[in-house]
Amino acid sequence: MSFNDEAIQHFIDRQDLEGLLRFFGLGDFEADIKGQSLESKRLKVEPDAKESGSSHFGGIPDLPADFQWPRRQDGRPLSALARLDLSEISFWAERNHLPPEGVLTFFFDLCEQPRGFQSEDRDGLRVYFHDRDIDLVPTIAPLNLTENLVLPASKIRFEDELTFPDFKDCLAENLPFAASESYDAFLNSWYQQSGDGSGTGCHRLLGYPQLLEGDVREECALASEGTYDQDLDGRAMDRAREVAVKASSWIMLLQVDRDTECGIDWRDQGMLYIMIERECLLERKFDQSWAMIQGQ
Repeated sequence: MSFNDEAIQHFIDRQDLEGLLRFFGLGDFEADIKGQSLESKRLKVEPDAKESGSSHFGGIPDLPADFQWPRRQDGRPLSALARLDLSEISFWAERNHLPPEGVLTFFFDLCEQPRGFQSEDRDGLRVYFHDRDIDLVPTIAPLNLTENLVLPASKIRFEDELTFPDFKDCLAENLPFAASESYDAFLNSWYQQSGDGSGTGCHRLLGYPQLLEGDVREECALASEGTYDQDLDGRAMDRAREVAVKASSWIMLLQVDRDTECGIDWRDQGMLYIMIERECLLERKFDQSWAMIQGQ
Protein backbone atom coordinates (compact mmCIF):
# COMPACT_ATOMS: atom_id res chain seq x y z
CA MET A 1 0.00 0.00 0.00
CA SER A 2 1.43 3.41 -1.00
CA PHE A 3 1.73 6.39 1.33
CA ASN A 4 -1.28 8.02 -0.34
CA ASP A 5 -3.32 4.83 0.03
CA GLU A 6 -2.41 4.61 3.71
CA ALA A 7 -3.37 8.24 4.27
CA ILE A 8 -6.72 7.77 2.54
CA GLN A 9 -7.42 4.61 4.53
CA HIS A 10 -6.60 6.52 7.72
CA PHE A 11 -9.37 9.04 6.97
CA ILE A 12 -11.81 6.36 5.81
CA ASP A 13 -11.30 4.19 8.89
CA ARG A 14 -12.06 7.16 11.13
CA GLN A 15 -14.93 8.43 8.98
CA ASP A 16 -13.01 11.72 8.85
CA LEU A 17 -14.83 13.51 6.04
CA GLU A 18 -13.14 16.84 6.72
CA GLY A 19 -9.68 15.27 6.68
CA LEU A 20 -10.37 13.43 3.44
CA LEU A 21 -11.61 16.61 1.75
CA ARG A 22 -8.47 18.47 2.80
CA PHE A 23 -6.32 15.57 1.58
CA PHE A 24 -7.80 15.97 -1.90
CA GLY A 25 -7.46 19.76 -1.85
CA LEU A 26 -11.17 20.37 -1.41
CA GLY A 27 -11.04 22.02 1.99
CA ASP A 28 -12.23 25.36 0.61
CA PHE A 29 -15.41 23.65 -0.62
CA GLU A 30 -16.09 21.70 2.57
CA ALA A 31 -19.27 23.60 3.48
CA ASP A 32 -20.65 23.34 -0.07
CA ILE A 33 -19.90 19.63 -0.32
CA LYS A 34 -21.43 18.88 3.07
CA GLY A 35 -24.45 20.96 2.13
CA GLN A 36 -25.06 18.77 -0.92
CA SER A 37 -24.83 15.47 0.97
CA LEU A 38 -27.75 13.05 1.17
CA GLU A 39 -28.34 10.30 3.70
CA SER A 40 -28.40 6.75 2.42
CA LYS A 41 -28.52 3.22 3.76
CA ARG A 42 -25.79 0.99 2.38
CA LEU A 43 -27.10 -2.55 1.94
CA LYS A 44 -24.46 -5.00 3.14
CA VAL A 45 -24.86 -8.63 2.18
CA GLU A 46 -24.78 -11.64 4.49
CA PRO A 47 -24.87 -14.70 2.18
CA ASP A 48 -26.63 -17.87 3.29
CA ALA A 49 -28.26 -16.14 6.27
CA LYS A 50 -31.87 -17.02 7.03
CA GLU A 51 -33.91 -14.61 4.94
CA SER A 52 -37.56 -15.36 5.77
CA GLY A 53 -39.26 -12.36 7.32
CA SER A 54 -36.20 -10.14 6.97
CA SER A 55 -34.62 -7.86 4.38
CA HIS A 56 -32.79 -9.82 1.71
CA PHE A 57 -31.72 -10.02 -1.91
CA GLY A 58 -33.00 -12.88 -4.03
CA GLY A 59 -34.75 -15.95 -2.75
CA ILE A 60 -38.54 -16.21 -2.85
CA PRO A 61 -40.04 -13.46 -0.68
CA ASP A 62 -43.04 -13.79 1.61
CA LEU A 63 -46.03 -12.25 -0.16
CA PRO A 64 -49.80 -11.83 0.34
CA ALA A 65 -51.74 -15.07 -0.10
CA ASP A 66 -53.60 -13.71 -3.14
CA PHE A 67 -50.51 -12.18 -4.77
CA GLN A 68 -50.22 -12.55 -8.54
CA TRP A 69 -46.58 -13.07 -9.50
CA PRO A 70 -45.51 -10.24 -11.84
CA ARG A 71 -44.88 -11.05 -15.48
CA ARG A 72 -43.85 -9.24 -18.62
CA GLN A 73 -46.35 -8.77 -21.43
CA ASP A 74 -45.17 -11.95 -23.12
CA GLY A 75 -45.95 -13.94 -19.96
CA ARG A 76 -42.42 -14.43 -18.67
CA PRO A 77 -42.20 -14.15 -14.86
CA LEU A 78 -39.90 -11.59 -13.28
CA SER A 79 -37.28 -12.55 -10.72
CA ALA A 80 -37.41 -11.49 -7.09
CA LEU A 81 -34.59 -8.98 -6.70
CA ALA A 82 -34.92 -7.64 -3.17
CA ARG A 83 -37.19 -7.46 -0.14
CA LEU A 84 -36.73 -4.55 2.28
CA ASP A 85 -38.45 -4.60 5.67
CA LEU A 86 -38.73 -0.91 6.52
CA SER A 87 -39.42 -1.60 10.19
CA GLU A 88 -35.71 -2.49 10.47
CA ILE A 89 -34.88 1.17 9.74
CA SER A 90 -38.14 2.72 10.94
CA PHE A 91 -36.92 6.07 12.31
CA TRP A 92 -34.51 6.67 9.42
CA ALA A 93 -37.12 5.66 6.84
CA GLU A 94 -39.73 8.08 8.16
CA ARG A 95 -37.18 10.91 8.31
CA ASN A 96 -36.39 10.28 4.64
CA HIS A 97 -40.02 10.13 3.44
CA LEU A 98 -40.32 6.36 3.30
CA PRO A 99 -43.02 4.46 5.22
CA PRO A 100 -41.72 3.66 8.72
CA GLU A 101 -43.19 0.16 8.52
CA GLY A 102 -44.20 -2.29 5.85
CA VAL A 103 -42.26 -4.10 3.13
CA LEU A 104 -40.92 -3.03 -0.26
CA THR A 105 -40.48 -5.91 -2.71
CA PHE A 106 -38.63 -5.47 -6.00
CA PHE A 107 -38.96 -7.72 -9.05
CA PHE A 108 -36.88 -7.39 -12.23
CA ASP A 109 -36.32 -9.15 -15.55
CA LEU A 110 -32.93 -10.74 -14.91
CA CYS A 111 -33.02 -12.54 -18.26
CA GLU A 112 -33.29 -9.62 -20.70
CA GLN A 113 -32.15 -6.93 -18.24
CA PRO A 114 -33.94 -4.06 -20.04
CA ARG A 115 -31.79 -0.90 -20.02
CA GLY A 116 -34.84 1.29 -19.40
CA PHE A 117 -34.47 3.60 -22.40
CA GLN A 118 -37.67 2.46 -24.14
CA SER A 119 -41.25 2.82 -22.91
CA GLU A 120 -41.78 -0.94 -23.33
CA ASP A 121 -39.04 -1.53 -20.75
CA ARG A 122 -41.41 -0.40 -18.00
CA ASP A 123 -42.85 -3.87 -17.40
CA GLY A 124 -39.37 -5.25 -16.72
CA LEU A 125 -39.63 -3.84 -13.19
CA ARG A 126 -42.28 -4.11 -10.49
CA VAL A 127 -42.10 -2.55 -7.05
CA TYR A 128 -44.72 -3.42 -4.42
CA PHE A 129 -45.34 -1.90 -1.02
CA HIS A 130 -47.21 -4.03 1.50
CA ASP A 131 -48.30 -2.33 4.70
CA ARG A 132 -47.71 -3.98 8.07
CA ASP A 133 -51.42 -4.84 8.30
CA ILE A 134 -51.15 -7.21 5.33
CA ASP A 135 -50.26 -10.81 6.19
CA LEU A 136 -47.28 -12.05 4.20
CA VAL A 137 -46.83 -15.79 3.78
CA PRO A 138 -44.26 -18.11 2.16
CA THR A 139 -44.75 -18.20 -1.59
CA ILE A 140 -44.04 -20.67 -4.39
CA ALA A 141 -42.38 -19.24 -7.50
CA PRO A 142 -43.96 -19.82 -10.92
CA LEU A 143 -43.00 -23.13 -12.52
CA ASN A 144 -41.60 -21.37 -15.59
CA LEU A 145 -39.22 -19.23 -13.53
CA THR A 146 -36.08 -21.23 -14.24
CA GLU A 147 -33.58 -21.94 -11.48
CA ASN A 148 -30.88 -19.73 -13.01
CA LEU A 149 -33.24 -16.75 -12.69
CA VAL A 150 -33.77 -17.25 -8.94
CA LEU A 151 -31.05 -15.39 -7.07
CA PRO A 152 -29.60 -17.04 -3.96
CA ALA A 153 -31.08 -15.64 -0.77
CA SER A 154 -28.71 -13.15 0.85
CA LYS A 155 -29.72 -11.34 4.01
CA ILE A 156 -29.30 -7.55 4.04
CA ARG A 157 -27.79 -5.51 6.85
CA PHE A 158 -28.41 -1.74 6.75
CA GLU A 159 -25.55 0.67 7.43
CA ASP A 160 -25.59 4.47 7.49
CA GLU A 161 -23.89 6.16 4.58
CA LEU A 162 -23.44 9.76 3.46
CA THR A 163 -23.53 10.28 -0.30
CA PHE A 164 -22.56 13.12 -2.62
CA PRO A 165 -23.54 14.08 -6.19
CA ASP A 166 -21.61 12.74 -9.16
CA PHE A 167 -20.40 15.48 -11.52
CA LYS A 168 -22.73 14.08 -14.22
CA ASP A 169 -25.75 14.46 -11.92
CA CYS A 170 -28.00 17.38 -12.86
CA LEU A 171 -28.11 18.31 -9.18
CA ALA A 172 -24.37 19.08 -9.36
CA GLU A 173 -24.34 21.20 -12.51
CA ASN A 174 -23.86 24.48 -10.62
CA LEU A 175 -21.22 23.20 -8.22
CA PRO A 176 -17.78 24.62 -9.16
CA PHE A 177 -15.85 21.66 -7.76
CA ALA A 178 -17.96 18.82 -9.18
CA ALA A 179 -16.08 18.29 -12.47
CA SER A 180 -12.60 18.32 -10.92
CA GLU A 181 -10.39 15.24 -10.83
CA SER A 182 -9.87 15.84 -7.12
CA TYR A 183 -13.60 15.60 -6.41
CA ASP A 184 -13.89 12.42 -8.47
CA ALA A 185 -10.97 10.89 -6.55
CA PHE A 186 -12.59 11.94 -3.27
CA LEU A 187 -15.86 10.23 -4.22
CA ASN A 188 -14.13 7.01 -5.23
CA SER A 189 -12.23 6.92 -1.95
CA TRP A 190 -15.23 7.82 0.20
CA TYR A 191 -17.41 5.09 -1.26
CA GLN A 192 -14.67 2.52 -0.74
CA GLN A 193 -15.33 2.81 2.98
CA SER A 194 -17.59 -0.25 2.67
CA GLY A 195 -15.36 -2.14 0.24
CA ASP A 196 -13.66 -5.17 1.77
CA GLY A 197 -12.53 -6.97 -1.37
CA SER A 198 -15.13 -9.69 -0.92
CA GLY A 199 -16.88 -9.05 -4.22
CA THR A 200 -19.87 -7.37 -2.60
CA GLY A 201 -21.30 -4.45 -4.55
CA CYS A 202 -22.30 -0.93 -3.68
CA HIS A 203 -26.02 -1.33 -3.02
CA ARG A 204 -27.89 1.53 -1.41
CA LEU A 205 -31.35 2.76 -0.49
CA LEU A 206 -31.89 6.44 -1.34
CA GLY A 207 -28.97 8.85 -1.59
CA TYR A 208 -27.13 9.83 -4.77
CA PRO A 209 -26.51 7.35 -7.60
CA GLN A 210 -22.97 6.41 -8.57
CA LEU A 211 -23.20 7.11 -12.28
CA LEU A 212 -21.38 5.00 -14.85
CA GLU A 213 -22.65 6.91 -17.89
CA GLY A 214 -24.87 10.00 -18.08
CA ASP A 215 -27.38 11.58 -15.74
CA VAL A 216 -29.85 8.86 -14.80
CA ARG A 217 -32.43 11.45 -13.68
CA GLU A 218 -32.53 12.97 -17.15
CA GLU A 219 -32.64 9.52 -18.74
CA CYS A 220 -35.68 8.63 -16.60
CA ALA A 221 -37.44 11.89 -17.43
CA LEU A 222 -37.04 11.12 -21.15
CA ALA A 223 -37.66 7.38 -21.13
CA SER A 224 -40.71 7.48 -18.87
CA GLU A 225 -42.44 9.70 -21.43
CA GLY A 226 -41.27 7.63 -24.40
CA THR A 227 -39.12 10.42 -25.85
CA TYR A 228 -35.60 9.14 -25.22
CA ASP A 229 -33.31 10.08 -28.14
CA GLN A 230 -36.27 11.24 -30.26
CA ASP A 231 -37.26 14.49 -31.92
CA LEU A 232 -40.46 13.47 -33.65
CA ASP A 233 -42.03 16.94 -33.59
CA GLY A 234 -38.93 19.12 -34.04
CA ARG A 235 -39.06 20.41 -30.45
CA ALA A 236 -35.75 18.99 -29.27
CA MET A 237 -34.51 22.24 -27.73
CA ASP A 238 -37.79 22.99 -25.97
CA ARG A 239 -38.00 19.42 -24.74
CA ALA A 240 -34.44 19.59 -23.41
CA ARG A 241 -35.43 22.54 -21.23
CA GLU A 242 -38.58 20.77 -20.06
CA VAL A 243 -36.61 17.64 -19.23
CA ALA A 244 -34.00 19.64 -17.32
CA VAL A 245 -36.75 20.90 -15.04
CA LYS A 246 -38.43 17.52 -14.64
CA ALA A 247 -35.20 15.54 -14.20
CA SER A 248 -34.51 17.06 -10.80
CA SER A 249 -37.77 15.60 -9.47
CA TRP A 250 -36.49 12.03 -9.90
CA ILE A 251 -35.03 10.35 -6.81
CA MET A 252 -32.97 7.20 -6.62
CA LEU A 253 -34.96 4.68 -4.63
CA LEU A 254 -32.55 1.75 -4.89
CA GLN A 255 -29.12 1.17 -6.42
CA VAL A 256 -28.08 -2.43 -7.06
CA ASP A 257 -24.50 -3.12 -8.10
CA ARG A 258 -22.93 -6.24 -9.57
CA ASP A 259 -22.27 -8.64 -6.73
CA THR A 260 -20.67 -12.08 -6.85
CA GLU A 261 -21.97 -12.87 -3.35
CA CYS A 262 -25.57 -12.36 -4.49
CA GLY A 263 -25.20 -13.81 -7.98
CA ILE A 264 -26.05 -10.42 -9.52
CA ASP A 265 -24.23 -9.68 -12.77
CA TRP A 266 -25.54 -6.77 -14.85
CA ARG A 267 -24.68 -6.44 -18.51
CA ASP A 268 -21.57 -4.41 -19.44
CA GLN A 269 -20.32 -4.57 -15.84
CA GLY A 270 -23.15 -2.22 -15.05
CA MET A 271 -25.31 -0.82 -12.29
CA LEU A 272 -29.09 -0.93 -11.83
CA TYR A 273 -30.84 2.22 -10.66
CA ILE A 274 -34.48 2.12 -9.56
CA MET A 275 -35.79 5.67 -9.71
CA ILE A 276 -39.02 7.31 -8.62
CA GLU A 277 -40.43 10.81 -8.88
CA ARG A 278 -40.49 12.70 -5.58
CA GLU A 279 -44.27 13.15 -5.65
CA CYS A 280 -44.81 9.42 -6.20
CA LEU A 281 -42.47 8.64 -3.31
CA LEU A 282 -44.41 10.91 -0.97
CA GLU A 283 -47.71 9.37 -2.12
CA ARG A 284 -46.31 5.82 -1.85
CA LYS A 285 -46.92 5.14 -5.53
CA PHE A 286 -44.00 2.76 -5.75
CA ASP A 287 -45.55 1.08 -8.78
CA GLN A 288 -44.51 4.19 -10.74
CA SER A 289 -40.80 3.44 -10.28
CA TRP A 290 -38.53 3.19 -13.31
CA ALA A 291 -35.42 1.02 -13.78
CA MET A 292 -32.31 2.05 -15.69
CA ILE A 293 -29.12 0.07 -16.29
CA GLN A 294 -25.86 1.84 -17.08
CA GLY A 295 -22.68 0.07 -18.16
CA GLN A 296 -18.99 0.79 -18.02
